[in-house]
Amino acid sequence: LWYDNDGSYNRHFDWVPRYLRVGPWKPWAPLAFIALCVALVVLKPNLMLEHTPPRGVWWWVDALSFVWCSSLIIRVFLNQDIAPLLVSYTGWSWILLTARAGCAATAACFDSNSIVGWLLGYLAEAFRFPAAVGAMVTFGVYNAVLFPTIYIILRRDPVKRRKFVLFNLSFTLINVHVLNLPIAVAGIASGGAAGGVRPFTSTDFWLSGLVLAAYAAFYYSVLDRVGVHLYPPFSPRSHGSLFASLAVLGVYYSCWAAGNKYIASPP
Repeated sequence: LWYDNDGSYNRHFDWVPRYLRVGPWKPWAPLAFIALCVALVVLKPNLMLEHTPPRGVWWWVDALSFVWCSSLIIRVFLNQDIAPLLVSYTGWSWILLTARAGCAATAACFDSNSIVGWLLGYLAEAFRFPAAVGAMVTFGVYNAVLFPTIYIILRRDPVKRRKFVLFNLSFTLINVHVLNLPIAVAGIASGGAAGGVRPFTSTDFWLSGLVLAAYAAFYYSVLDRVGVHLYPPFSPRSHGSLFASLAVLGVYYSCWAAGNKYIASPP
């Protein structure tokens, strides 16, 4: 630990069991991360992606998504603490949603043969599956796993449990944990192949793994060391986190396959 805080930054994470906050990591934890990084190097695909700027109604979908998502980020920056949005997986996925929509909508305003037009279009495609799977995982894991788990942990403290529920009913939390999914689907997969949506490839899956590895490196090398435990089931001090990590990879693949099935469905 970088600070003598008993593994709880500013006492915000006292609700997390102490054995998940302090103590040595399980031996497999760093090995699993190294294995992920090696796999990304060995399995690196061709990173070229076909991309077509959105037109018609799809341009409006991307433009409005960008305005909505970026407005939320600005609102949080001006009226709340921006740190949680910058350090959480949820925040990263929201920022990716924002960046993808912004790049796609702006790319359509340039000649696709120009450097700016090509670069923005490429970035929009590169962010497409990482943004989509981030929204899917955030929606599913938080609402089906983390929220119920924390709610149960706080069952002996009615006051904290009520505050936790009210916190999750706030405008910001409803956006990043609930509305993120329909925004991702509307801007990334809606319309099917006939609407010009490119099916996901191994390159998209690889890019999502790269983002996942980057966040894991940040989470374990920085957040864990300062006592910020946003996702206790993934604590490297628990054997259970091995299964949680493997489950995430399975969920990523399932989202990749489900996304392609949806894209291929008739409009």
